[in-house]
Amino acid sequence: MIHEPAAPPQPLQAPSPRYPIEALRAGRGGKVVLDVRLATSGRVQRARVTHSSGDVALDHAAQQAVLGWTYPAQATPRDFAVPVRFQIDAR
Repeated sequence: MIHEPAAPPQPLQAPSPRYPIEALRAGRGGKVVLDVRLATSGRVQRARVTHSSGDVALDHAAQQAVLGWTYPAQATPRDFAVPVRFQIDAR
């Protein structure tokens, strides 16, 4: 029997990261992927950049935002990937 990995939990609260003003002014965007360790309490214990956007300010903003996210309580700690995308909307 093959077991598929469980889908990552959905956050209860996930405020968007602040777009760093210097990246916004320069028109820089990108995708950051974080390796997240979730405690049984539902709090994020660790958010480590595993795939950089190529911009340190964007990476840091994503990391700081995800560290503040909350999830439902879990029976055991969990590790999973969280992608965070920074995109400037053309209006």
